[in-house]
Amino acid sequence: GFLDGKVLQPDEIKKLADLESREVLLAKLAGGMKASIAGAAGLFNAPLSQAARLFAALQAKAESDPSVLAAGAPAAAVEAAPAEAEAEAPVVDEAPASEADTASEETTEDAGSEG
Repeated sequence: GFLDGKVLQPDEIKKLADLESREVLLAKLAGGMKASIAGAAGLFNAPLSQAARLFAALQAKAESDPSVLAAGAPAAAVEAAPAEAEAEAPVVDEAPASEADTASEETTEDAGSEG
């Protein structure tokens, strides 16, 4: 046998005879491409699915135990925390203006009246 101007050996002829038709090879190629695209879509969708399952589980746990939303603190401690925070908060008085602040304000006012 001849192919592209070359003489074919008997084993090469058997390889060509065992090849599937062009349509079958194209179908296999298309199937492989579709599988890789489907795999990529699944890969990109996985984090969203995992996040949705995580939030659903957290919601179910929070409905059964509200202290979950307070970072694991017991419910009694969560209710007492705002009162303690107010008692511990330091009272900040307004500090009197320093002489440098007063002097800069006067120069700003003088500069505005000269113009």
